[in-house]
Amino acid sequence: MLRPSAVAAAVVCLALAPTAGAEVTGTVVAEYSGTLDSTFVYQQDDPAVWQAAVHFTWDEKTTVRLMANDRAVPVGKPVLEVTGKTTSTYAPPNTANDCTGTFSPRPGLPKERFPISVSVVGDTEATSASITAILPVGGDYTQSSAPDESDCGVHKNGSVNHVYFPSDNYREPVGGPLTPGKDIRLGDLPFSHHFKEDYKDPGSGIETNIDATLTISGSGRGSKPPPNTPGRFRAKANAVKALKTTWERSLYPCIATAAATPLGAAGPAGQVAAAVIVGVGGVLCTAYIKAENDEIATFEDPPIDSYHRIAQVGKPKRRNLRLPDCSKYDASTRSFCMQLEADVKKLIPAVQRTGAVAAAMATTIGRETAAIKHHDKRATRRQDRALTQLSGELSKAEVSETAAGAAVARLMRAAGLSAGLDVSQSQQAITKVSKALAKRGISHKKLASGVGSLLTPAPLDWLAALSA
Repeated sequence: MLRPSAVAAAVVCLALAPTAGAEVTGTVVAEYSGTLDSTFVYQQDDPAVWQAAVHFTWDEKTTVRLMANDRAVPVGKPVLEVTGKTTSTYAPPNTANDCTGTFSPRPGLPKERFPISVSVVGDTEATSASITAILPVGGDYTQSSAPDESDCGVHKNGSVNHVYFPSDNYREPVGGPLTPGKDIRLGDLPFSHHFKEDYKDPGSGIETNIDATLTISGSGRGSKPPPNTPGRFRAKANAVKALKTTWERSLYPCIATAAATPLGAAGPAGQVAAAVIVGVGGVLCTAYIKAENDEIATFEDPPIDSYHRIAQVGKPKRRNLRLPDCSKYDASTRSFCMQLEADVKKLIPAVQRTGAVAAAMATTIGRETAAIKHHDKRATRRQDRALTQLSGELSKAEVSETAAGAAVARLMRAAGLSAGLDVSQSQQAITKVSKALAKRGISHKKLASGVGSLLTPAPLDWLAALSA
């Protein structure tokens, strides 16, 4: 099932105002539209027990005027249209859970979070456009007329329910339908790619069918073909998705001392959990913030001149942890304490490994940016191949991190424990993380372009975030 962390903003559009004397090199219109139909059957031999259906249509479109010096100026207002319907029905005695909802665009979407974007690749001698889109089933983009907590609802930080996609790895020429993208020379426009794909997840009983088209039209000059950089736009798409997940996981441990206080009232197991979380909160917070910094750097891609070198994934440093002495508790609490400490000791290096890969990706894409600007085709190809390899490593690291986080969440839930933030604590955590990133040179504007609505304080279930 598509997780909220899998639905994130597209690469930020370079929407800079034109300067005096800036030369127009062309206009690009990018559009991604289609239909998604999905069914869910909880029990195959008796479908009436619980079944659901989704019909979702979308059309996202933006127009930009390309200027000299890597500038893309929006023309008019981008358009996002979302329609469709979702239903969920149960057999007696659970018919009270039946629901129906209709889809529509969620209002108030910041312009920097629009789900299709255009940026400039190359220069005035070889102008090309880089387009990245996203299928807008996330709660950032879509809302439902049904209550958020129902099967037919779409939470702002969630996504349309009963939809399944496998990993959206890069495939020529534009990737998968979840986050398609294309680098194209203006002289080669128009371009169109049609997706007609079916997905089935036997484990969840979900079948999803998608029929969609990405089109790019426009005009402009440019006699030289742009560098073939599939790893580049896939790395950017992965970075914005990873950033949202990292952000949600970072808030609780970054104010662990205050956030874990309620656990102390939940009996011996709660006291153990609070002590463990406070003991590792600083290490986790530091690791998450470092990863966020590098994920932002990946989609911002500032040039790094050492583009003849290939970045290596660094080895995380071991950290001293302040963990409680499990031997002082009774047998059942001692067993819980030992298992929680063991699970946390697996989570920390998993988080650090994800961050280490993110750091290598940030360096690599920066070097590729410099290679492109210096017209060094060989270096560009080398860096792009490295990015492709790193994207695979990042996917593996994220899977391992999620598995480690899910183990912590399962253990705490089995003990009857929860871990979350209320609105006030969320604001406190957002402020702390934002200030830490600001010290690393990440402005509020850059941060907002990546996490968008997640900068608005809201209740957070940390255990759910660890498992997402």
